[in-house]
Amino acid sequence: MKNNRQLFYPLCLVVFLCASVIGHGQTVLSIDGGYLVQGSNTKITLNNTQFINNGTYQSGDGGEVYITGDGTDEQSAIGGDSVTTFYKLEILKSNNGVQLQQNINIDAELVVEEGNLDLNGHTITLDSDAYIENESEEGHIVGPNGGTVQMTVDLNAPNYSPGELGVRISSSQNLGSTLIQRTHVPISLNDTESIARIYKIFPTNNSDLDATIKLEYFEAELNGHNESDLGVWREDSGFWYNATSTAEPNINQFTIENVDFLSEEWTLAPRAPAVDMRVLLAGPYDDSSAEMADDLRTSDLVPTTEPYTALGYDYPASGGGEQIDPTVLAKTGSDAIVDWVFVELRDAADISNVIAARAGLLQKDGDVVDLDGRSNLSFPEIATTATPFISIRHRNHIGIIAASTVDFSSGTPMLDFAANPALAEGGSAAMLDFGNGSYGLISGDFDGDGQVQNTDSNALNSNLGASGYLPGDSNLDGQVQNTDLQIKLTPNLGRGAQFSY
Repeated sequence: MKNNRQLFYPLCLVVFLCASVIGHGQTVLSIDGGYLVQGSNTKITLNNTQFINNGTYQSGDGGEVYITGDGTDEQSAIGGDSVTTFYKLEILKSNNGVQLQQNINIDAELVVEEGNLDLNGHTITLDSDAYIENESEEGHIVGPNGGTVQMTVDLNAPNYSPGELGVRISSSQNLGSTLIQRTHVPISLNDTESIARIYKIFPTNNSDLDATIKLEYFEAELNGHNESDLGVWREDSGFWYNATSTAEPNINQFTIENVDFLSEEWTLAPRAPAVDMRVLLAGPYDDSSAEMADDLRTSDLVPTTEPYTALGYDYPASGGGEQIDPTVLAKTGSDAIVDWVFVELRDAADISNVIAARAGLLQKDGDVVDLDGRSNLSFPEIATTATPFISIRHRNHIGIIAASTVDFSSGTPMLDFAANPALAEGGSAAMLDFGNGSYGLISGDFDGDGQVQNTDSNALNSNLGASGYLPGDSNLDGQVQNTDLQIKLTPNLGRGAQFSY
């Protein structure tokens, strides 16, 4: 048995090494200003013993340190003034586990076989070839008071879990040198908290990855949540939102596919209300392709920060200032980004009361997506019991509002306004009929007041001949010209929104 191994030092030099007894029989192995040099392929077993390094500890290749014990009410500890580098460290302490009181390094292997290893605000750094072994519900790394386990590794066309940290990254692309960190203090996410496991990933190359990410967790880390309520949350540029994912609770894992770039942080928490929505804009709509043109994107004119705050749109809660990674705008085909849109949740009892708003991204095929350019647009600040109206607006098209409220408690509502105008207040009268079974938001509201009128032509004429990201550019081709007035504005004069802004 492992906890019958003896304490011995073959081929070792020990200077100022001492032992003492504390508490309820815990002993202390203390290196006080001297050296403990462990020979290659040797084993040290510390049964109910503190490891205190105030000098120098050197482990030869294959040197193993076991911390064992089951007969004490106290945690064992690894502490001292000197950072300790272990070749192999194994935790086999079933009662109370082991607490870090210093940062440590692992050259080869960290085995957490029985009992928890508490980071206690400190850092475990794994060598690029090192890994964690045997973490389970019975024994794993924890950190309720902070701390990090981390490693830096080259990820070139990876398909594995670096260091067995619990995040598997698969991609045909080279990510280069990548820092991966795992922490265990739950994150506050508006009216909820995450589980007690968070990942941070910082690759050198972070675009066009088309990666699959698998996030693992233990049930002991659920932080009181039901697994059936959980979803993946990702954080980009300070904004948290839900990423579309697949749950595999039988193996304590979530999978996120088609990831173009890796977020700064990933965790699991109860899913936020989200909407699966599709809408078309009449201005850039192309009859031949039955999709919208993405000329603004191909001309590098789509801003990476949402434009609606600067235009005076009202964010009643935590929205505003949303940003995207530039790699989101590299996507081509039907999922290419056309422009930003503004989505509101309105109080069922008072439709004029906007209770939440988010800027989202509009794809060529009409899908409205979140900041990763793929996931359904989520509203983290709203309870899943909410039943609001949903409205969608664009900076130079007339907005629409859903004819009925949605019920987030039943899952993710689907609203395909492009195919079914009856879903909108006012029905087909509130939208432009393309004549092929599709409908779009009416173009020409250049001043954003919810009406197409002669004053909109004034807003267009003031920028006539200009190029860029401009309100008068009705067909979103990056140019303000007479065609924007004659084709996109004049036929819609007198049309307006079916609800009050």
